[in-house]
Amino acid sequence: MPVVLINVYLIIGLGILLSLYLGQWLEKFQIIWLMAALIMGLMVSGNDALQQILSDTTVAFIAQTGMYLLLFIVGFDLDITALRRQSKMVLRSAAIIILLEALVTSSLIHWLLGYEWMISIVVALSFATVGEAILVPILDRHRAINTKVGQMIIEIGTADDLIEVITLIMVIFWWNQSGRDYQINLLFIGSLMALLLFLTLKVRSRISHSKFWTEDLVMGTSMGWLLLWIGLGSGVELAPIAALLAGASLRAIMPHRLIKTADKSIRLFAYGLFVPVFFLWVGASVNLSSLIKSTWLVLLMVTVTTVIKILGTYLSTYKRLNRQQALLVGVGLSVRFSTSIVIVRILWDHQLIGQELYSLIIASSVVAELLIPILFNYLLHQARVQHKPI
Repeated sequence: MPVVLINVYLIIGLGILLSLYLGQWLEKFQIIWLMAALIMGLMVSGNDALQQILSDTTVAFIAQTGMYLLLFIVGFDLDITALRRQSKMVLRSAAIIILLEALVTSSLIHWLLGYEWMISIVVALSFATVGEAILVPILDRHRAINTKVGQMIIEIGTADDLIEVITLIMVIFWWNQSGRDYQINLLFIGSLMALLLFLTLKVRSRISHSKFWTEDLVMGTSMGWLLLWIGLGSGVELAPIAALLAGASLRAIMPHRLIKTADKSIRLFAYGLFVPVFFLWVGASVNLSSLIKSTWLVLLMVTVTTVIKILGTYLSTYKRLNRQQALLVGVGLSVRFSTSIVIVRILWDHQLIGQELYSLIIASSVVAELLIPILFNYLLHQARVQHKPI
């Protein structure tokens, strides 16, 4: 066996084990354990030998599979029925909060880093997406899920899923627009969406009530469905969209009784190997030396986007929430993680953004993910201690 391949196995194995160990410590501070893999990637980004190993095709394959699985999970979590139940106020609030942050962030990227407006807006939209799932354990710990604050975060986070999908579609077509196969891609994605709509509206009940569905077959069916869609999408460079639509369409045809089982199985499979390697791979691609020189820019990005998120929350919910509740929701919605990192990675892989902006977004996501859950947990605790309504 080649020495390089042995080193790849050693690095991946050590990376996952250390990520799990460090992740357990991070979770004591309400920080998602996957952040450990991203931090470890950042730590080795200055080591040429380790970077060479992590750039190996084997690692790249595992990492890209992790990216597809993350998009598959995003699609599987996209509950169209729940979105339809959302009130106009929630949808309006989500749009105001995210668009306001995207406007300010895109201005920073355009004026400070010199990118075109379109690229700046796409990057800003990806950075504005919400990782509300990270906050659910904190809300549950403080028995705040069914409060105004808890429900508002969950509802806006659910509506935000749709914006994540739209942003990803914009990214895919942005890099394909100048290619000769653009019309074929457009036809292909239209066909996939038509298939999803057909499955949802016409044959959902027939397929979901089939005797084929059992708990033993959930995992195999899910992975086979994902690979089928990725295979179709890869032929016209639309694999990320295909992975997302695979998750959404699988949820549409799966019996409701098996959705929780499937979600748990998919996450165990993804987070056991592929997703940690993806975050390790992403972190190792960051230019740490230039980032250290631009620390002020990272802090500016995190501070400005958090303040804008809080302001947008207050402006869009002042009739329903008081100031402290709006502050809690705004801080909570400032959490961002997997989707924004996936989108920025896709942009960088296709040379639509440079390493400086790529590193800035990754580092800002790390800082926000380390600080926001701790701050949110503290504010929620203080509200409980002071017996203020949340």
